[in-house]
Amino acid sequence: MDKYQIDLINPDFAKLAKSYGIDSMKVESREDLDLAIDKAFNSNHAFLADVCVCEENIPLPK
Repeated sequence: MDKYQIDLINPDFAKLAKSYGIDSMKVESREDLDLAIDKAFNSNHAFLADVCVCEENIPLPK
């Protein structure tokens, strides 16, 4: 790493949400995503899906 760069590490957003009483789930696979979407739509409260994206495939707007 060059001297002018820094590693920024995000917190575990799913655990952070749970600490505030918000239902949440860490999504690391397609199957997890399907489950998280089902949980979100079937919840009567806030739901956070912490979706992990591969660093090599960062989605960028066109």
